[in-house]
Amino acid sequence: MNEAWYGKLDEINHNDAEKSMITLGLLSFGVLAPFYVIYRNQQQEELQEQSPLNKEEPQEQSSLNKDEQ
Repeated sequence: MNEAWYGKLDEINHNDAEKSMITLGLLSFGVLAPFYVIYRNQQQEELQEQSPLNKEEPQEQSSLNKDEQ
């Protein structure tokens, strides 16, 4: 289950207060999950895509393209 939802669930759910909710979700086979699971926002994903590490890759590729010409 962890592999299927990796990167989709918000990390806030990993504290001690939420363990009872995780147990309830497992016992209900996930039927009750939409009522208490917090999913990541699109804004969070966009911020991760715009991280400095991702910005450096195109610059490296463009410098390689200049060297080839």
